Amino acid sequence: MRFLTVRGLLLLLVPSVIVLLVSLATLAMERGEENSQIEELRTVQSAVIVMMVENNLRLLPSPVKQPTADMSAFPDPDTPAEYKGLARTGNPGFVLRDHGMAGPDGIITGINYISIPFTNWTYNANFSGLVTQGPRQ
Repeated sequence: MRFLTVRGLLLLLVPSVIVLLVSLATLAMERGEENSQIEELRTVQSAVIVMMVENNLRLLPSPVKQPTADMSAFPDPDTPAEYKGLARTGNPGFVLRDHGMAGPDGIITGINYISIPFTNWTYNANFSGLVTQGPRQ
């Protein structure tokens, strides 16, 4: 009858431990990506809500027609500047980056409702401002 030596036991256990560690690392990475995806969606949705409240919007006049990751063209890049009370040279649309609006002291430009110019995933919005997340950019 043969007994396993310490060396033999290590040769059996080490590959199994390595496979287990690789599996756990892969799972952690997948979970991290899923969490960042959810967090980014929350950030974009929150920014849209704040932008709509500050601009007294119940509905977006002209929401994006194609999903985008460019926050200077989201969620409404097409509403004319005049609709917002700005001169024709003002920034058009109701957007999350470099937004322009008419204030009590004149035109305010360069307002950022979100800190990142481009997101990792693409986004679409409906008239009510509900944001949906598309594929990764």
